[in-house]
Amino acid sequence: RTADGQLHALAQGVERLVLLKLEQTAPFLMGRARVLEPLSDSGPEVDALHRAVAELIGQLPTLVQSAGIAAVVEALREEHDPVALGYRVAALLNLSIEGEQALLEASTGVELLRKIYAALLHEVQVLQIRSKIASDAEAEIGKSQREYLLRQQMKAIQQELGEPEDGGETAELKKK
Repeated sequence: RTADGQLHALAQGVERLVLLKLEQTAPFLMGRARVLEPLSDSGPEVDALHRAVAELIGQLPTLVQSAGIAAVVEALREEHDPVALGYRVAALLNLSIEGEQALLEASTGVELLRKIYAALLHEVQVLQIRSKIASDAEAEIGKSQREYLLRQQMKAIQQELGEPEDGGETAELKKK
């Protein structure tokens, strides 16, 4: 429960199903479904995609400023089942419902891992761009703050020396 009384639940699927017929919608959903075979591909392509996804995951701690992200990434990198890794990574991504559905509809482990890799690569690129934007903004703010500080120091020095703040240039122009 949250402070405002909402209840949050985390659910993890055990099997993939295909809905054959929706039989009831109220007061709850009920339907007929068929269990799909688990994705259990193996081979060099699955291994390569598994390693590529694990490598991309390793970039997250430098891009995401969140408590515990390093522990999450470490736990994900320890996952030896490529399909399980794919589904766990998918839970972390900002996918649309259509994107999530496409992952569930993947017919092979290779297809699933390719989709996960593409989505994860997109997310990493977005995070890198966001980080660059934040860095550039901080640099610009820092530059503006430095300039303001220097102007204030210059004014204070001029006042101490008894000089006008604008160096007397405006006063001379007014006289002429």
